[in-house]
Order: sequence, then C-alpha cells, then structure tokens
Amino acid sequence: SLTMALAAGAALGGVFFAGLRWTVQRVPTASNPWLLLGASFIVRATLLVAGAILIGREDWRMLALYMVGFLLARFVSLWPTRRQLQQSNKPAKAPKESQPWT
Repeated sequence: SLTMALAAGAALGGVFFAGLRWTVQRVPTASNPWLLLGASFIVRATLLVAGAILIGREDWRMLALYMVGFLLARFVSLWPTRRQLQQSNKPAKAPKESQPWT
C-alpha cells in the first residue's frame, strides 16, 4: 500500500503539472487571464489536497510517500523544460574577427 501512495502522488503530481503547463500556454490568449490562473490553481490545489487527505489519513508514512511521488512528478515534468532552456541559452559562436591590420 505504500507503493500505491507513491504512485498516487506521482499521478496527481503529473496531473498538477500538466494542468499548470496547459494554463501557462493559454494565458497569453485568454480573454480573462487572471480568472484562468485562479480557477486552474484552485482545481489543481483541490486535487492535491484531496489526494493527500485520502492517502495520508491512515498513516503518516503514506503521506510522506505521496509527497515524494509528487516531487518525482515535478522533476519528471520539468526535465524537458530544462533541456529546452539549456539548448536555447547556448551562446552562439562568435564570428571570427577580421584583423584589418594584418
């Protein structure tokens, strides 16, 4: 059952971060971005808290594994973003400077 707590944390964490990504992608074109951000946060936070209450009510170790699963989902969901940022921030090769005096 401890494995189920870890899996539940990872699954709900995946839903949380997928929802966050979906929200952030739609904010620039939303007619009311603050409403979108607020509603998205409330839904995502409610899912996480409900999962924590259901999982953690039996044993604190299950709650701890639920949180570990959530953190694993965070690292997994941020992995492609970090790779993309690292690739986009690579400095371009500077052109060789011509030296007019030689």
